Amino acid sequence: MRKRLISIIIAICMFFCMSIDAFAVPTVSYGCAGINDYSYCVHGDRSGAKYVTNLSLKLRNLSSSGYISYRNGESLTNNEVTPGSISRASRSTFFAYAGHGIIFDAQNNALHTNASEVSLFPHWVNGENTSELFNLITTKTRFPHKYVTLYTCNQLTNGGSTTKANNILKMMNGTRLILGFASQMYLDSREASLFGQWMMSKTIMEAFFVGTRRYQVQRQDGDSIARVVGYKSASADRIINEYAYAPAAASNLSSFGILDTRTIAHTGQLIPAT
Repeated sequence: MRKRLISIIIAICMFFCMSIDAFAVPTVSYGCAGINDYSYCVHGDRSGAKYVTNLSLKLRNLSSSGYISYRNGESLTNNEVTPGSISRASRSTFFAYAGHGIIFDAQNNALHTNASEVSLFPHWVNGENTSELFNLITTKTRFPHKYVTLYTCNQLTNGGSTTKANNILKMMNGTRLILGFASQMYLDSREASLFGQWMMSKTIMEAFFVGTRRYQVQRQDGDSIARVVGYKSASADRIINEYAYAPAAASNLSSFGILDTRTIAHTGQLIPAT
């Protein structure tokens, strides 16, 4: 009788454990670096800090609705964002950068910050687009985060160079997807809200493209080329599911590549939502 009772208790415990696992949701930590103010820079102000905040709010909504469990990661804004602080940011499930980005040279693009850890002199003193004091270049970037959004110009532009294309992939050190642009783009912080909203029902990649289709039409001077690069098996990843970190791309290049590229024709104005 006692053995039977013990067996029943074990069975009940196993049932409840299985039930808990069935309803488990992934923990999503969110880190970000967003810049609104470019006071030391010839490039104009942008709503980068607002973009990363909007994305955070939508991820929190997913958490309050029970789709994910949200956790705060490292949050950097305005002059807290430097090449060094981006590089040192602790590992997050999802990391977003929003601000300026430039084509640095034949090998590198760069995230262009306003501040440097060395000085706050105007950029022209050191070289606006040539100094690494405020440009985090491709070949010195190793993202440890699972998913990365680079909401800025040019970071996934390779200019037809295989070397540069591989350098872009080598930024992924555990990363499954990098979402960004292979051209100049239009920074509108509302795009983060639409992106985050659609992550509830779409893949991360498709949710990103929904946002670009809505807001990138506003460019006056050319089309935006939205692009996703990453681990080839990650194209269908959803934020509401759990996945392992990818291997480092530098030692597994054949497993990584350009997953999708979409050109958004510019109209110079926002099309009303339907």
